[in-house]
Amino acid sequence: MTSALKFGLFAVVAAIATLAASPATADLKPWDQAGVTAIAQTLVPASDAFWQAMRRQPGDTVGSGDAGANVDLQSKSRTLTEMTQGLAGQLAKGKGHHETLDMYKSMKELVDDITNDAMFDSLDAPTNTAWTNFANLLKQIAPYYDARAPGDMSDMK
Repeated sequence: MTSALKFGLFAVVAAIATLAASPATADLKPWDQAGVTAIAQTLVPASDAFWQAMRRQPGDTVGSGDAGANVDLQSKSRTLTEMTQGLAGQLAKGKGHHETLDMYKSMKELVDDITNDAMFDSLDAPTNTAWTNFANLLKQIAPYYDARAPGDMSDMK
């Protein structure tokens, strides 16, 4: 196989992998810079409210083996606030879908981690309310970034 043929084959495989890894832009909700920016800006106080609620969340007894889970969720909720601030800031500067997609994906991965780690039935009511408010806003922005968003996020409370 010649090097030109190998390169061409590699380019085709890479293109197919890229298309398979990301949702088709045509399947996404049509991009609305002002609308997405407005939603992202509401995510900031919602994520901060969740973080503050996690900080006030009654902790487990030291030595019980469960205290680490609460501390981990507090850390993740703080990181989530920082990520929403970054996304909102980039969108406010006029960055579009392509420039902010990786930020959204990283934030969504953290949200998935929080959803998997948190035992929402053991969190107090204010923390659950703050999470539900955040999750509802995230569901509004998701269709701009993820074609699978409506069904994919149904477990987010």
